[in-house]
Amino acid sequence: MTVTIVSGTPTAYSLDSGTAQAGTTFAGVANGNHTIVATDANGCSDSEAFATNCIPGCPTITVTGSQSVCAGATAVYTQIGGVAGGVWSVVPAAAGAIDAGGSFASSGAFTGNATITYTDNSTGLGCAGSIVVVVNAVTAPTFAAIAAICSGDVAPVLPAVSIECIAGSWLPALVSNTASGTYTFTPAAGACASTATINVTVNQSPTVNITGTLAICEGTTTTLDAGTGFDDYTWSNGGSSQTITVGAGTHTVTVTDNGCTSTNQVVVTATALPTNVSATNNCTSNSAATITVAATAAAGTTLEYSLDGTNYQAANIFTDVPNGGYTVSVRVVGTTCSVTADISFNCACLNPPTLTIQDVTVCEGVTADLATTIVTNTGSAPAYYTNSVDANAANAVGLFATPSAAPAGTYYIRVEDATDPACFTVEAVTVAELVIVTPTVTGLNNPYCVGETVDALTATPNQGGTITWYANTDLTLVVATGNTYTPSTGVQAGAVSYWVAENANGCQGPATQVDVVFEVCVTCNVQTPIGVITELSTCEGTTNTSALEVTNNDPNATIHWYDATNTEVATGTSFVPSVAGTYTAVAIANNDPTCTSPAVTATLTETTVGDAGFVYDEDTYCQGTTNITPTITGTNGGSFSATGGLVINPATGTFDATTAGTFTITYDVAGNCPATNTFVVTVIPSITITVSSDVTVLTTGDSAQLTATGATTYNWTSNPTLSCTDCANPVATPTQTTTYTVQTAGNECAEPASITIVVNPAEPELITPNAFSPNNDGVNDVFRAVYAYEIPENLSMRIYDRWGVCVFESIDLNYGWDGTFKGFDSEIGVYAYTISYNFTGKNTKFLSGNVTLVR
Repeated sequence: MTVTIVSGTPTAYSLDSGTAQAGTTFAGVANGNHTIVATDANGCSDSEAFATNCIPGCPTITVTGSQSVCAGATAVYTQIGGVAGGVWSVVPAAAGAIDAGGSFASSGAFTGNATITYTDNSTGLGCAGSIVVVVNAVTAPTFAAIAAICSGDVAPVLPAVSIECIAGSWLPALVSNTASGTYTFTPAAGACASTATINVTVNQSPTVNITGTLAICEGTTTTLDAGTGFDDYTWSNGGSSQTITVGAGTHTVTVTDNGCTSTNQVVVTATALPTNVSATNNCTSNSAATITVAATAAAGTTLEYSLDGTNYQAANIFTDVPNGGYTVSVRVVGTTCSVTADISFNCACLNPPTLTIQDVTVCEGVTADLATTIVTNTGSAPAYYTNSVDANAANAVGLFATPSAAPAGTYYIRVEDATDPACFTVEAVTVAELVIVTPTVTGLNNPYCVGETVDALTATPNQGGTITWYANTDLTLVVATGNTYTPSTGVQAGAVSYWVAENANGCQGPATQVDVVFEVCVTCNVQTPIGVITELSTCEGTTNTSALEVTNNDPNATIHWYDATNTEVATGTSFVPSVAGTYTAVAIANNDPTCTSPAVTATLTETTVGDAGFVYDEDTYCQGTTNITPTITGTNGGSFSATGGLVINPATGTFDATTAGTFTITYDVAGNCPATNTFVVTVIPSITITVSSDVTVLTTGDSAQLTATGATTYNWTSNPTLSCTDCANPVATPTQTTTYTVQTAGNECAEPASITIVVNPAEPELITPNAFSPNNDGVNDVFRAVYAYEIPENLSMRIYDRWGVCVFESIDLNYGWDGTFKGFDSEIGVYAYTISYNFTGKNTKFLSGNVTLVR
C-alpha cells in the first residue's frame, strides 16, 4: 500500500505502531483493519484508520481440443491454467453434455456453434476459459444405383465419392462379377457422414447345350433342341423357337434369361451316299444264283452290303441266292446311310416275265398306289407283298391287302409266266415320304397403327422349295408367292392373319400362321410444359431443398424429369434436385410412351461459399494493449462483432484490450452464400509488481530482506548477492550499493520493479546505483550519487548515451538525472557516467561506471 499526503510535509510514517520509515510505501500488508501515522520534522503527527481486503486476480485459463465435431460424436477437452476440479458447461444446452473430465457428447440433434467453458471457482471470482466448437450435421451419402450385371461381365467400379462429394472407402473394395452382394461405404476420417450400402445384382448367365443328331446322311435333316426354360431363342438360321430342323452345316443358338445371354454352337455333318449302285445275277442252278453288287464309295468311306436290309457284310457277292426278287442295300460302314437297287431272277425259267418298276415319293401323310409304280409287266397280274420271302415263295400270308393305299416303306411285287407259274419275277419298290419343315418368318414388328405401312415379311424355306402366302387357313386363297411378302395396310384395329407354306417336289408342307396386329394410334400432340421455376442456386457444401417447377398443360400426360445423362430422376410438376446440373422436363402421353412434348430446360447451380478467413497475431493479450488489428485472409468488406462487451470496429476488427476476459470475435461475409468465421481471444489482467526491503541503507557486510508482491511467480535479475532469484522474498547481501530488479516469471502482464540498497563503506565514499526506473512511482525515479559519512565537495557529474552524447550534467549532489533529455523520455538502456569530487582536505577523486535505465 502507498500513503497519499493531503497536506503537510511528513518525514516519517508508521503502520500499526510499527517502526517508522521515511518512505510512503508499505509492502506485504495483510487483509484487515490498519492505522497509519504520519509525523513531520516538528514531531506533529496525524493518523488514518483503514481496512484492506485484497482479492487475487484470475489465472489465465485456456481450453484446448477439437474446434469442430460431428453431430452425435464425442470429443475430449482440456483446460490449461486454473485449478483442476472446476466445472465444465456447454451453451446451448441442446448441443449436448460434458462430464467432469471434459468429455463432450454431442446430442446428435443440434448443429451450429456451441461454446464449451471451464470455470475455476477456487478464487471465488468464477475464472473461466472457453472454446467455440462447430457441431456439423451428419450427411447420409447417396449413390446412383448400379444396374444388374451378368455373371462373367466386367465388374462395375464403386464410386470414390458420393453424390454429395463425400469421400470414403468400400468393404468389400471390389465388386464381384460372379455373385450378388452388398457393399458398405465408410466415410473418410473427419467427414461428418454416415455409412451407406449399394446392392449389386449379378444374374447368372444361362447354360445352353444343343442336343440332337449331329451326324446325318446326305440329303436328310435333323432336329436340334436348345432346351427349355429360356426367355428367348435366336438361331443362326433366323429361327426363334426352342427347336429347329436343319441340314448339314454349322448352327448357332443364343439364349437369353434375365437379360443375360449364352451361346452354343454345333456342327451337323452329312455322310456322302454311295453312287452308281447296281446288282447282277449269275445262275448257278435251276433254283439259285450268285448276286454281285457294284457301287462307288465316297472318298474316305468304306461300304458294306446286304440283301433286303439285313445281315450286312463286307463282301459285295452273295452266293446260292434262291430264285426271286431282292432289294440290294449298300451302306457306309458305321452309319445308317444307304442306297438300294432291285434285282429279280428265276434260274428255272429260260424266259421269265419282264417286270420293271419305278420307286415313288409321296408327300407327308399321303399313301401311294403300288400299281402305278409298274412300268413294264409281261407276266401275270401282280401280287403285292410286304416282304421278299413271302413274295418269292408265293405265300398267301405275305400279301399286302391294300396296295392302292401304301404308306412309306418297301414292298415286293410278284408276277408269273402265264403257262408256267413256277417261272416268276419279283421286284422291290420303295415308297418314300417327303417331310417339309414349317418355314421361318422374320421381319414382323407388331403392333402397327391403322393406316401404317407394314414391314416386309421374309419366309425361309428349309427344303429348298418355293414359298406360297395364303389369306385363309384352308390355304386356298393365295395372296403372294416368293420368299418375301408385304402385307396390306390395316384399315381398322385388330389382327390380320396370313399363312405361309413351303412347296417342294410337288408337296406342300404345314403352314405357319402370321398375325399382323393393328391398333388405333393416338395422334401425338402433347402440350409443352411451361417453366415456373427453372433456375435454382445452392451454396457449395449444402443440400438443396428447393424445387424446380413446371406446369402440366395436358391432362392426358405426365411430367417426367431427366438429368444430363437422360436418366429419369422424377415425375410430377416439381422436382427437388440434389446434384448441380442441367435437367429437362418432358410431358409424355399416358397412353403412348412414345408421344412426348418438347423439353423444358432447368438448372441447379452450385455457388462457391464466401471466404470469411481472418486471424490476429496472437490469441492472448495483456490488458491495456491498444490497436489490435486482424489480418483478413478471406473476402474484404465483411462485418466484425464480438461477445462479452468487447468493443470492436465492425469494419476493420480493431479493438483495445481494456477489459480482461475471453471473447469470441466473429467475421461475417455477406453475399449469395454468406460465410462466418470466429476467433477466440483472451485478455489477461495487468498487475503491478511492487518491491520493498526491511532496510534500504546497509553497512558493508549486512543483509536486507527484499519482498516482491503483486505477481504469482518472480524472476530477479541474476545477482550473486541474492539468496534466490525465483522467489518472492530473497535476502540481499550487497557489498556495494546495488539496485535489484524483479519481474514476473509467468504469463502475467506486469512491468518490472526495482529497489536500491545503499551500502555505506567503512570510510567516506561516494556511491551510485547501477539502475534506476524513472516511472514516477516514487521509487528509484532519479539517478544520483549517494555519500556515506561525509558530504563531498566540488562535485561534477556527467551522463552520456551510447553515442557519447552528454544527456545530463550537474554540480549539485541533490540534483540527479530523471531519465529525460531535452524534455523527452530517454530510451531504456545502458548509460555511462563520470563524477569528480573530493572530501574536505583530500585530493580530487574520479568515479565512472554504467547505469541501466528501466521503466
